[in-house]
Amino acid sequence: MDELLRTKLQKIRCIVTDVDGCLTRGDIYLGPDGQEMKVFCAKDAPRIASALAAGIKIVFFTGRKSSALEARAKELGVAWVLYKEDLREKGLSLYDWVARYHDLEPKEVLYFGDDWNDLPFMANAGVAACPTGAAEANWRLVTGRREKDQSGFWTVARGGEGAVSEVIECILRAKGLWQAAIDRHYKGLATIQN
Repeated sequence: MDELLRTKLQKIRCIVTDVDGCLTRGDIYLGPDGQEMKVFCAKDAPRIASALAAGIKIVFFTGRKSSALEARAKELGVAWVLYKEDLREKGLSLYDWVARYHDLEPKEVLYFGDDWNDLPFMANAGVAACPTGAAEANWRLVTGRREKDQSGFWTVARGGEGAVSEVIECILRAKGLWQAAIDRHYKGLATIQN
C-alpha cells in the first residue's frame, strides 16, 4: 500500500458501500411471489463487526428496496440502510446526508461502488474503491484518481466474494487496528475451545 493511500485510509470514519455488485455478486433472485432474495458473503461478517468495533460507520447504499438487505443489515449490526430515493425525497446529496447524520466530511468517507450509478459518489469520496469486475468506467475513475494523487483502489475479490472484507482490511491495516481485530476474534475462539 502506498503512503498516500495509507494516509487517506487513516482518515476514513465511514464506509458507504453499494449493495448489488459489491456486497453481493449482483445477482437478483425473484421468487414466484416477487419476493427478492440476495446472496451475501459470510466472510464479510467478522470484518464488518471489526470495523464497527473500531468505530467505523457502515452504510449500505442502494437504489433497490429489499427486505433481504434489511434483514442482513440487522443481523450484522449495521444501523444504516440508505435508499437513493430517500435522499431524493429529502433533497439531500449523499454527502449532505453524511454530514447531517454523521457529522463527517467527504474526505472521511470511503465509497465502494461497481457501476455507473456509483460514479458521482466515488468521485467525491475521500477514497474510492471498486471490486474486480466493476464497470470499466469505475475502474478508470479509481485508476485516474491514483494518477492525480487522489486515493483509489480496487479489490482482488469480486463483489459478493469477500470484496467488502478487503476494503475493511485495508482500512484496519492503515489505521494500525488489524492485529487488534484478529486478536479479538482469536480470543473469542480460544475462550470457546477451553
